[in-house]
Amino acid sequence: MVFVKLIILFGIFVLSIYIGIVMSKKFANRVQELKDMKNALSMFETKIKFTYEAVPDIFEEINDKIPNSIGQVFFIASKKMKEQSAGDAWIEAINETETNLLKEDIEIIKKLRKTFRENRCRWSNK
Repeated sequence: MVFVKLIILFGIFVLSIYIGIVMSKKFANRVQELKDMKNALSMFETKIKFTYEAVPDIFEEINDKIPNSIGQVFFIASKKMKEQSAGDAWIEAINETETNLLKEDIEIIKKLRKTFRENRCRWSNK
């Protein structure tokens, strides 16, 4: 009977360690994704200030430089901007991309929609 209890305790111990590692990895990835988002937005700001490139082109370039889920957000948004406004494309891209960000992080990032304005013609090649 003692042997069974020890096996169960050992199983609980190992399972707890595994769950802790999985959860910590998710938060470590979240920190990296937030850093990548900050870098991507800095690139975007610089390109807007100093070049006359269209926003979809800038977003595709950001995707090339940031090859993770944050880069994927920019890639999806650039593709969707061909059919809809930049703000709507941004929201849909964030909703479609699987990230490790918290709901609060995503809500803050969605508020960048106001920055992109609703006028897609201003930034597109149309």
